[in-house]
Amino acid sequence: DHQGGLCGEDVGLDRFEPKYFLISGVPNNNTRLSTKVRVSAKRGQRILIRMLNASYSLVTMRIVGLDATIYGNDGRHLGSADCPWSKPIQVPAGTTVETITAQRRDMIVVPTQAGQYRVIFEFRDWVTGQIQDGGRGIAETVINVT
Repeated sequence: DHQGGLCGEDVGLDRFEPKYFLISGVPNNNTRLSTKVRVSAKRGQRILIRMLNASYSLVTMRIVGLDATIYGNDGRHLGSADCPWSKPIQVPAGTTVETITAQRRDMIVVPTQAGQYRVIFEFRDWVTGQIQDGGRGIAETVINVT
């Protein structure tokens, strides 16, 4: 029925059950070791993380051990002259950042100590909020700082 769901009832049109979870084209079972997604930096070096949620899921991301600052959202610079009502968003280490479908975020990380920092992405179901594919919808990479 072409009118199914127009009155608010759930007719199953939002059913989405992915089996593959990627970071920059790398499947989640390889993201920890892949040089395509792993970041190498020096202490004090500014790292730009440009995150695009190209899925039909809610995606959460957190960086364990490093603070970040979100400077852009959906291509708009936060705190710029054309957006004086906004300001950059401080993200303390380990804090979850959520993105919805097609949302983009630009964030800067400046590591002050050498180490290996985990970056964890969780692909979550829109309706239940649970991690997709029975908990397998997790991808992880690292920022390696020397």
